[in-house]
Amino acid sequence: MKQGILVTAFKEPAWLERTIRQLGDGFSVFVHVDRKSKPEVIDGFMALGRKYGNVKVFSRYRVNWGGNNHLKAILLLVEEALRDGMEYCHLITGQDYPLMGSDDLLAEGEKQINYLNSVKLPRADWKDGGYDRLIYYNFFDLFNGRTRWGRRMIHYLVAVQRIVSFKRKIPEDIGYYGGMTYWSLGRECLEYAMRYAAEHPDFMKAFDHSFCAEEIFFQTVLMNSDFRDKIVNDDRRFIVWEFRDGNNPATLDERDYSRVLESPAFFMRKIAYPQSAGLIAEVNRAFRQGN
Repeated sequence: MKQGILVTAFKEPAWLERTIRQLGDGFSVFVHVDRKSKPEVIDGFMALGRKYGNVKVFSRYRVNWGGNNHLKAILLLVEEALRDGMEYCHLITGQDYPLMGSDDLLAEGEKQINYLNSVKLPRADWKDGGYDRLIYYNFFDLFNGRTRWGRRMIHYLVAVQRIVSFKRKIPEDIGYYGGMTYWSLGRECLEYAMRYAAEHPDFMKAFDHSFCAEEIFFQTVLMNSDFRDKIVNDDRRFIVWEFRDGNNPATLDERDYSRVLESPAFFMRKIAYPQSAGLIAEVNRAFRQGN
């Protein structure tokens, strides 16, 4: 059974190469690199596509955090994976690392269990239950929400819409769900999601200038389908959701090793150089020892 790893990335191609080597040639790897990454970074990712026969690299969209172009990049990777005959796919970032050996991860995919974290909107832990992501124009594709100026502009324009009581019309014949971006899904789920996107342009238009559409699209489409009873509400990712050393989620390091080793997750994130080097060395040692 052909299995794929779908990766959205913007930096550190050397770290992704470690992941590619760890996964081995049993997986096909499909990578989208942010078009606004530095030219040498994009070249580094493209070189991986030339070096490894099981790796394909694309760089079509300029991806701002929170912008709809991230969803477009993911859908591009899904399209390419399905075209190449993938039967099961894991969506990860360039800052993920596998927590299973290649054979064990392939065996998990063979089970064809669909893993997707989802909660029906409104969510208590999302502002306005999550609907503000859709009913207001959030201009993350136009402004960089990671900069102070860009964030202020985005928030200002949303505030203006609130003041004048403007709300976008979104399709009301569907229940909205939201959850974690990253998932592990079988071909039938992915084919259905892609077909739904193609056949419902009004639904897709609702994601233009939304906020973090990739946290809503797959959840909403699949949880309103017959697949909802075939989905496990878990993303199988190890993430430390806390503010630590200037990052949230935390950049993982050796302090997390015991929890990582005990985790049933498929992947851990996020990793970065040099903070995560020691942790990855310990994880690789555990793989070799069969732990």
